[in-house]
Formats: sequence, C-alpha cells, structure tokens
Amino acid sequence: MNEKRDLSEAKNTPLTEKMNKHLMRIFVTVTLCLMLIPAVSHLFPVEKWQEPSQASKLTSPSLTASSGGLNINYLRDSGTYLEKTFPFRGKLIGTAAALKRGLFSSSITNQVVIGKDGYLFYRDTLDDYLGFNRLSSRGIDNAATNLKILSEQAEERGIKFTVALAPNKNTLYGNYMPNRYLAADFEHSNLNRLQRRLGDLGVPYVDFTKKLKSSKEVLYQKADTHWNFKGACVAADQLLEHLQVDNLAKNPDWKLGAGFVGDIEKMQNPTSTLTEPNWRAEGINDLEQFQGDLWEYADDNPDATADLVQTTGQGEKNLFMFRDSFGNSLVPVLSPSFAAAQYSKLIPYDITYAFSQEPEVLVVERAERLIPFFATEPPALASPATNLNAYELVDSTDKEKVKLEKNGIFKVIDGTIPAAHRQGDVEVFARITTAKNESQDTQIRDYQGYRKSITNRNQQIVNDYGYRFYIPQSDITANTRIEIYAASKAFGVQVRKIGEIQENGN
Repeated sequence: MNEKRDLSEAKNTPLTEKMNKHLMRIFVTVTLCLMLIPAVSHLFPVEKWQEPSQASKLTSPSLTASSGGLNINYLRDSGTYLEKTFPFRGKLIGTAAALKRGLFSSSITNQVVIGKDGYLFYRDTLDDYLGFNRLSSRGIDNAATNLKILSEQAEERGIKFTVALAPNKNTLYGNYMPNRYLAADFEHSNLNRLQRRLGDLGVPYVDFTKKLKSSKEVLYQKADTHWNFKGACVAADQLLEHLQVDNLAKNPDWKLGAGFVGDIEKMQNPTSTLTEPNWRAEGINDLEQFQGDLWEYADDNPDATADLVQTTGQGEKNLFMFRDSFGNSLVPVLSPSFAAAQYSKLIPYDITYAFSQEPEVLVVERAERLIPFFATEPPALASPATNLNAYELVDSTDKEKVKLEKNGIFKVIDGTIPAAHRQGDVEVFARITTAKNESQDTQIRDYQGYRKSITNRNQQIVNDYGYRFYIPQSDITANTRIEIYAASKAFGVQVRKIGEIQENGN
C-alpha cells in the first residue's frame, strides 16, 4: 500500500504539474493557431480557394447593397466568404477525405456511399436500394396516369412516344455495395411497379434494366452516377429498336479515351484528381466535345450537358427528348440516327414547346431515383378536353380550397381531393363556365385533370390526392366559374363537386 501511495504522489510532483500545464498551453496555442488560419490567410497575397464545380466565383462582400443602401447581411456574407474561400480549404478537404476513406471506408459527406473495389454510390439512390420511402400504389398510378395523358396527346399529333427509365447503379451492381446495406426486392421497386403500370395503361416504355444487367461488362462508371459510353450505346440501341429507327451508330469500334473525375468522386473530395477512363468510339464521340463524324451540334453551345442541346445527324426523323444527366452520354449515340434532335433538361416539361418543334419521335428519359417526379410535377401541357354530360353532377359538403395562378400561356388550377372522396381510382375534372355577355352565349368547357402528389419542404410526399389543371388563359376570363368534380367507380354515374372558385378577370 505504501509503495502504491508513493507512486501516486510521485505523479503529482510540482515538476510534473508544471510540465502538464506547459503541454496544455502548447496544445491550446497550436489549436488556436490552426483555427485562425482561415481568417489570417486572407491577409496574404495567396490565391483564394474556389469550389471547382462553382458556376460563378464568390466575390468579397460589400458594405453597400446592390440597391445602394447598407448591406445589412454584411457580417453573414463575410462569414460565408471566409469559410468558402480560405486558401488551404481544398487541401484540408482532400486530406480529410483521403484519410476517412482509407481508414474507415467512409466519406466526409453524407451524399456518398463508399462501396467495394473502389465503387462509389450516390446516397440519394439508397431509398430505392433498401426499399425505403417507396411510392404508394396511388403515387405510382399518379405517375403512370400523367405519362398516359402525355402519351395520348403525342399520339393525337402523330408523334411516336416512349418512356425510358435508367436504373440506378446499385440496382444493377448491388454486389459492390457495402455488406451493411441489404438490397430490397426489385419486384416492388418504384422502377418495376411503374413499368408494369405503364404496360397496363398501354403507355410505351423501354426496360433498360434486363439488357444492361445481362451484359458481361460493367456498363457504369466506378466513381460516377451514370453509365459509361458503352452503357449508353447499349441503351440507345435498345431504344432505337423499340422506336423502329435504324441505328446508324451500331457496333462501333471502341477504345479507351481520356479519363475524367466522376461526379460522386467530386462530391466526396472536390479536389480529387483521381481520373477514370471512359470509352470513345470512332465516328461517334471521338472528336472535341464528344462530337463525331456522323453528327454535330446545331447551335452555338457544343455542350452535351447544357439544358437544351440541338444536334443534326444522318437519319430521316426528328427527335425531341426530355432527359436528365443520364441523357448527356446518349446525345452522341442517338444523334447520328436522326436528321435533327433536341435534348431538354428543363422542368417542368414544356410539352407545348416540344410539340411546336414538330418531332416525329418524343422520348421521356428519367433516372430511377427521380421517378417520383412524374407524380409530383405534371407536364406543362393543356389539360385534355372531355365531356361531363354523361354524368350526374352532384354537390358535396366536403370541399377543399382551389388555387388559381397565371403561368405563362396557362392558368394553373391546383387543389386536393377531400378525404371523404379519396378512392384509389378517383379522377378529377374541371367544368369552366363563362357567363354570357352581349356578344357571346354562355360557354361550358370540361377538362380532365393531371394527378399530383404533394410534397413538403423536404421534398417528401405527404399527400397523393392532389390535382392540377393547365388551362389556356383565353378559356378563363372575367365572370368565369370553375367547378372541380371527382369521379370514381365507387360513385357510380355521379361526379361530386369538391371545390369551386370564381375568376374576376384579374
């Protein structure tokens, strides 16, 4: 006991305590110096850091606002500027990313999942992979019904229409996902259920999943969200066969091209220079800006990633494609087979513009993880005309507020179906009555509504029983009454009024 007490006392000698205090002072000083680096570095003529992906460079804040008055957000703007631009920020991020990935197989950002064998996955695809937050049956039906209306509108104009859904990388290559994530069944996935429902409704679609998965090669990039050019070529070949369009870029001569830093790699380390090769094909995407001898850009913006891309090729028909980033690498492999093509990333889909271009072919391409978009964002196209005369119009005590707004050439009607009328098959119609005046008789027009799943601020769907109408502005003038009706098999021959609004002409 005495020896133990003596050892304890030895540890707390005045000399030991002095050394501990000295070490603590050094630690605090070093920590404070490190914390001051970001601010102090701005005092020296060192190049400031800017995010490589930042479209417009950050500028130092000003005491005056653009309006000429005092900038009341000066301190906040200064903090943001110092945080985002201090000279060593990139190196610190890169070091932290490398250490965390190497030591713990994890990322410094919650947007990235570190997989096996160098594979990276976008975290926004996790819900699909794990089977979380799937669309309800009504949500799937909303998406499919909106696409059916679009399909019918295209067919009425003699346009060949199809839907093309690009599977998530982990849908095809889940074997490279970390073992801690267990894949849900594909049978009940949003992708499979939507494609089945499109088939039920007679909406043409292309199922890329089976064709891509059956390939002996991996057709997606390791450190990127998307398919590589070989994968895009497989998808394009299947799409063109479905559209009955000759593939003028079939079976190209492939070679590995220059490398690039994948989008997921940039998410987890914006300073990364870790490149990954992609494929180049003679005559298709082997020239500058991925052009080829069989096609070229038709405008002054030679960039396949732009919001609107126009090309000319060797084919006979014209194509209009609504697409997302998966469509970037489709541009070189589809364009040769069309006389002219336009590829639009703009949302909501401006179908009126697309139809004005008079294409023979209209394609809607969308990534699997973005399937809810079809339920939450109906296409911006005039709601189809219909006729409610065959129904018995019945008033209802259960009504919801109806919102009317101007949007371009349309007036947009939004609302929700009251809970008492929420049948699984419920559809919504609008009756628009314009009172007669001295030169015109009373006019009654009926329209079918788009379905709309409603989201909260976090973009989570909270209600699958919304609706939307796009009505030409000329159809809603002063003294116009708008009545909203719900129809369902459960209601028989009745359509029940669930909302109304009087337009005063403003």
